[in-house]
Amino acid sequence: MNLVVAVDKYWGIGKDGGLLTHLPKDLGRFQRLTTGNIVVMGRKTLESLPGGKPLPDRETWVLTRDENYQKDGVKTFPSIDAMLKYVKDLGIDGDKIFVSGGAAVYNSFLPLVNKAYITKLDKDFHADVFMDNVDESPYLALEYISETFERKGLEYCFTTYTRV
Repeated sequence: MNLVVAVDKYWGIGKDGGLLTHLPKDLGRFQRLTTGNIVVMGRKTLESLPGGKPLPDRETWVLTRDENYQKDGVKTFPSIDAMLKYVKDLGIDGDKIFVSGGAAVYNSFLPLVNKAYITKLDKDFHADVFMDNVDESPYLALEYISETFERKGLEYCFTTYTRV
């Protein structure tokens, strides 16, 4: 499986229920990576999307403890284990799965992913939601780092981490 996220200098991923910033180039990367694939997220992340609706041209899977939770166009799972069993039982290619938030979901999947596509923002956004520092992960190692980009004074780069 894969993971895709944008983080600030302190591995912050969100603030006040939303993204840290709006970067068209990052959103384009997310779209290129995930279109035609499966995105896995928690219920709160789904509800933070525009209209609380699944993203177009992707299959959306939501992890939620609420057994009664239903949303059009969404497949729900009560746990990661239930989702992994579903993947195994149907023979779904893990390369088509992209973990897309929030923090608890990211942190739970870190030991399981083969690749992590991380946009690193060179700024402290004073986030209120954080994920584990992938640079300290025993599971993943930095494979690629792009050139530095800049938008409205914010520098950022794209990185890829691969399972060790």
